[in-house]
This record gives sequence, structure tokens and C-alpha cells, in this order.
Amino acid sequence: MKAVSLWQPWATLMWLRLKKNETRGWATSYSGDLAIHAAKHIEKSVLHLPEFQKALAPYGIDLLKEHAGKVLCVVNLRACVQSRKVRPTLSAEELAFGDYSTGRFAWITDSLRPIEPFSYRGQQGLFSVPDSLFRWLHEKEVEL
Repeated sequence: MKAVSLWQPWATLMWLRLKKNETRGWATSYSGDLAIHAAKHIEKSVLHLPEFQKALAPYGIDLLKEHAGKVLCVVNLRACVQSRKVRPTLSAEELAFGDYSTGRFAWITDSLRPIEPFSYRGQQGLFSVPDSLFRWLHEKEVEL
């Protein structure tokens, strides 16, 4: 399965279903299942921002540390568009959780599916994770 690494807290925000789109400086023609990997890097400079504090208050930084270096979930990457095209349609929270500036791309996702998180070494760009490593959970079993 194709995967992409996101720095923390953005990977966990996606796992929490608080972030729906990923923003990148590069486009992709790939669409379909995409595993979300939480990089080990935690961008602490954003943790003081009100939107991040509100979203993460119930969980704290411990959840970010727990998720670091793990594949967390699978989404359906349905489109990659110029960020300026979707910017007017997004909520304040979605705008806060991505860089929708001109020249960037929004990777539009839906259908998040939980998995049992597992450790895996992330990479830059899109990379492959063996399908055999994924253990799917039923929606009702996932506690956020």
C-alpha cells in the first residue's frame, strides 16, 4: 500500500479525524488507498497555537509521542488539486491544520479507516508499506 509520512501533530490530527486534507509543495497523480504514517518529528512550534491546543487538549503531547514512527490509519486519496481552488470551501480548523498558500497542493482525502498502529520507518515522498502489516479494526473498537 502507498503511504506518506506526516510530521506530528498533523498525522495524529488526521487519525483523530480533525484534519481531512494533506497539503504539500508537490502534486501527485496517485489516487486510492493511502496509509498515514506519523514521522518521529514533532513540530512543537505549532502546539501553542489555539487551534492545535483546542484539538489536542483531551489527548496531550503523550499521544503524539506514542504515535511517532507508526502507521496510524488509511484514507482514500481521491484528488490532488491546487490549494487555492479549495481554500474558500474549508473550515477555519482545516485551514489552520494545513498550508493552503498559493503554489501548494491539497491532497483531498475521505473514508478514513482505522488500523492497529504499527511501527514502520517513514520516508520522503510516497513509499510502499507491505499489505501484510495492516491489521484492520472495527470502527466501534477504536477509542479516540
